[in-house]
Amino acid sequence: MQNQKIKEPSDKPIVELVKHAKRAIKTWQGQSGMTPRVMFKHTCGSCGQRGFIETPNTVPRNVECEACGHVQPYHKGGYALGFVLQGLSPHGETADASSVPVFSYPSTCKVIKARPEVLSAGEKTESKVGCRATPEGDIIPVDKSAMA
Repeated sequence: MQNQKIKEPSDKPIVELVKHAKRAIKTWQGQSGMTPRVMFKHTCGSCGQRGFIETPNTVPRNVECEACGHVQPYHKGGYALGFVLQGLSPHGETADASSVPVFSYPSTCKVIKARPEVLSAGEKTESKVGCRATPEGDIIPVDKSAMA
């Protein structure tokens, strides 16, 4: 049996990336009734560390690498989708499939290696990766114990 590797999409220009993320949100809203948060990604041009913009649904003009402190314009990147779940039912913002995604566009944000914390009802919640949520609405298990 051949070892299957998950293909990572290549980084996209920010304008195209935001459009792609909004289409992914609409797909998830239509198929599951949930609105994911978008955790944008960036690779540092100085040290090469790949990480997440520190706050979900945020597209800064400039990014600062937490590892080396390098600041550069945020011209291209990737993203991951995040959901807030309690048991098997969505709650909070993720339960509203009619909401329109609103992204903030601050001047500068840090890029952190760890997954960003998710805000839910005004409180920070640690995020845990249990699966990959693709823009097409598919779920690929990554960590079966997290999925439980």
